[in-house]
Amino acid sequence: MFSVNGNIPVLVSWTFAIPVVLPFLHEWSTRPKTALIHTSIFAALFFVSVILHELAHTWVAHRQGIGTNRIELYLFGGVAYSSAAPRRPMVGRGLRLPDP
Repeated sequence: MFSVNGNIPVLVSWTFAIPVVLPFLHEWSTRPKTALIHTSIFAALFFVSVILHELAHTWVAHRQGIGTNRIELYLFGGVAYSSAAPRRPMVGRGLRLPDP
């Protein structure tokens, strides 16, 4: 666990490692050094992309006056927990804007 911006805790579940390690399982048995390099690079890129995505949700919420309690990273991505629900429906759509 660590925090972003000094006050938003980020929790990383053990399941976050599954999509990082899974693509390179076969390579670990044949070329462990190469697999370590590939897994490390992929893990860093995957982590940065997911955390930036969740920070985009946090940024949009902050601009709408909604705080964020925490960010959690899981197997298929992450969740940014807001401290309050948006008062207007269009704001809620804006919070989901960074989603794919």
